[in-house]
Amino acid sequence: FGHSYGGIVALEYALRHPARVAGLVLCTTEPTFDYAEVALALARQRATSAQWELLHAAMAEPPADDTAFEAGARALLPLYLHAPR
Repeated sequence: FGHSYGGIVALEYALRHPARVAGLVLCTTEPTFDYAEVALALARQRATSAQWELLHAAMAEPPADDTAFEAGARALLPLYLHAPR
């Protein structure tokens, strides 16, 4: 199972070690790095102004600490999942 960036890692692992992978489940991940523009456009359609600003900030630099990461992840979770709870 690979979610978000973990899906990219899971895909790479499956490509390098196909005999070790019985199945692969991907959730909210990119099939290729060429998809970033499409993913951002979709996020822009769904995001509130605050979420959009937070997404750009998160892409520009890592969060300062675990608390900031958790707050950002919780705020952005609705962009990834239909029913985040």
